[in-house]
Amino acid sequence: MPGETHKPHFKKGAAVIEGTHTDIFVDYFEDKTLLVISQYQKIGTLVYITKDGAPVDDRRPGFTSRLLLGEDKPVVHVFARNLAATMYSGKPILLGIALKNDSPAVMKALQELLKDYKL
Repeated sequence: MPGETHKPHFKKGAAVIEGTHTDIFVDYFEDKTLLVISQYQKIGTLVYITKDGAPVDDRRPGFTSRLLLGEDKPVVHVFARNLAATMYSGKPILLGIALKNDSPAVMKALQELLKDYKL
């Protein structure tokens, strides 16, 4: 419509986290959000994340992560749920994640960086 401004549906960028180049891509679809975080230039492990019906506590909503493709390691689910808490926009998140370093410092850096990628 004339005079109406539209937000972009996606954002992409890169950052150096703990000395490693990290690509970030977020695409907002009508029914879900696609979030890809990679230090290998590949999509990596795919995880589908949904918000739980009732929050675990009042400060943070709970999330359920379901592995779709890749190695099912506990750290993948920890990253998925924590990143979802930062990026959640009312829709499920499809996360592609491929990290060389899965330390808590990388998690914190990603959470801080992803605040700039929310629409």
